[in-house]
Amino acid sequence: MQKKNLYRLHRVLSTLIGIPVFLWAVSGLMHPLMTSVRPAIYTQASPRFQLPPAILQKAAPLKSVLQAAGISQASQVHLIHMDTSWYYQVLTTPADIPRYFHLLSGHENRDADRQYAGELARHFLEGDSNVTTHTPVESITRLTKFTRQYSYVNRFLPVYKVAFGRGDQIAIYVDTHNSRFAFALDHHRAVFNAFFGWFHTWSWMDSLPRLKAAIIALILLLTLLTGSIGIYLAFTTKSGRHRTNPLVRARRLHRITAITGAFFLMAWAFSGTIHALQNARPPFKIQSVSPAKISSADIAPCVPANAALLAEAQPLAGLNLFKLRGHLWIQAVPYNGQSGVKDLMKAQSVKDQPLLYYETTDSSLIAFNEKQAVAILAETALKNRFHLKTAPGSLQLQYLTHFTESYNFSDKILPVWQVSYGQGINRTMFLDASTGEIVKKGDAYKQADALIFAFFHKHEFMSWAGKSAKDMSTIIGILILLSLLIVGYRLLYIRSGYRKKREK
Repeated sequence: MQKKNLYRLHRVLSTLIGIPVFLWAVSGLMHPLMTSVRPAIYTQASPRFQLPPAILQKAAPLKSVLQAAGISQASQVHLIHMDTSWYYQVLTTPADIPRYFHLLSGHENRDADRQYAGELARHFLEGDSNVTTHTPVESITRLTKFTRQYSYVNRFLPVYKVAFGRGDQIAIYVDTHNSRFAFALDHHRAVFNAFFGWFHTWSWMDSLPRLKAAIIALILLLTLLTGSIGIYLAFTTKSGRHRTNPLVRARRLHRITAITGAFFLMAWAFSGTIHALQNARPPFKIQSVSPAKISSADIAPCVPANAALLAEAQPLAGLNLFKLRGHLWIQAVPYNGQSGVKDLMKAQSVKDQPLLYYETTDSSLIAFNEKQAVAILAETALKNRFHLKTAPGSLQLQYLTHFTESYNFSDKILPVWQVSYGQGINRTMFLDASTGEIVKKGDAYKQADALIFAFFHKHEFMSWAGKSAKDMSTIIGILILLSLLIVGYRLLYIRSGYRKKREK
């Protein structure tokens, strides 16, 4: 193809892709701000209260409580602290609203889930200080599906949105099933998210994910083609000699900015194309290890009275009951005065005590450490969810308290266990022992996308210098790209003026 035709093709393609690339670049400036300017909250760590052994000794028998309430089966039972009392939190199914029964009296609190959501949200927003004046709660809304404000990247469902009457219109999203923080949104972050969603991730097309991915990928592929042609022309042609000619000067300026911005343009277009195609695939949803349920008829009358022995042996912050291998299991949460981390984005890691597990057989308890219990959970998950059988002792388990290349910040949950049951990332899954859930399934394409996107799109190659340096690198790259686009459109404007003069 003659260079004259290449110039024409470059101009046509640049005109077509210029506006969407410009909007992507401008909205891309929001990302460093979104991760730096965040709602002011007290902590992301779940509340912890010590479970007194005396309360367990006097507790209403779980079997009697469930049967009196007409609950024949439950997926999980948690002992949680709410207001000033301890309660059985009974999950009949993972998607249903939990029911709450006072641990001592066995009486049901009908609207307790909303009450608990408000209490959790206030803990995350203000902490557990004994102040007399609290920020008023304006509304509490239960969400069972993702929305534009609470998107899939936050992972947890169902959650409650607890809106507070504060000047910044802050709302805290909480997961009452597992007493954890999900998301915080104030009016500043809401504006950032809306702008970023509309112009960068095209959230207005979320209902048509494949079509959205196809259009974005097409634009980015044209961007790669346009950039490649531009680089070729820049290195194979010379600028005109009439430096006083406005058109020649505009071409020289465009060439300089194009060569400077080519790396950023090509890197973002390449990683963006792969990421768009990845987003068209169905996302992995968190799922429980086993669908087995606790039958109230099979619960021994001594539960949880025999758990008082556990609380006497070691300070505990709670007990969780679930069904595994045909028996009732008790998960004991050690009490150490803290839970998780106050800001996961800054820390990128957690410090947590291993959980304790006990399998109940008749009236006895068989103790397991967390790694042993996770091995059993993993074997159950492979059998029930992926229909795979594994030889005893063949699983490789790794405890993760920090994010890695294969399990990064976008996966949200720490600590987790990385379970390898064969060669390659596709035969890897990640288990949250505290909830008994598979939080991620290894995926070679998604893994490649995550690494490419992190390196070329989010400038993780600067992470060695810290977050500020990485953000600055991103901002500088975007500003260079914007100058390339502005100078390019200026060249088109000057050229069109010369054409009109010649036509006259």
